[in-house]
Amino acid sequence: MHGVTETPHAPLDPAIDDWRVQVLPNREPTTIAEAREQARVENARALAALNPALVPASEVDAEIPADAAGPALPIRILRPATVPGGAEVDRTPLPTVVYFHGGGFVIG
Repeated sequence: MHGVTETPHAPLDPAIDDWRVQVLPNREPTTIAEAREQARVENARALAALNPALVPASEVDAEIPADAAGPALPIRILRPATVPGGAEVDRTPLPTVVYFHGGGFVIG
């Protein structure tokens, strides 16, 4: 564009670039069903490679009720183990991280 100076993008961190290559195959899916299956396979592969100490001990899907005019808000609650990599769920009060997603560009 005239009058606009483009700045070069910094290269990706090698660890992020390696992850991107692992979860994004070299071809585009041809159907929604194929894309969903591909996402399931790649997510399972990425989870299998994850350090067991980082895998949540509990994953619960729930909803937060809305007022009468709106739909309930779906939520997912992940809780760590009392011992990293263990199966016993830590039920003590912990800091919370909330991710909001607008719903664009996802396969689901």
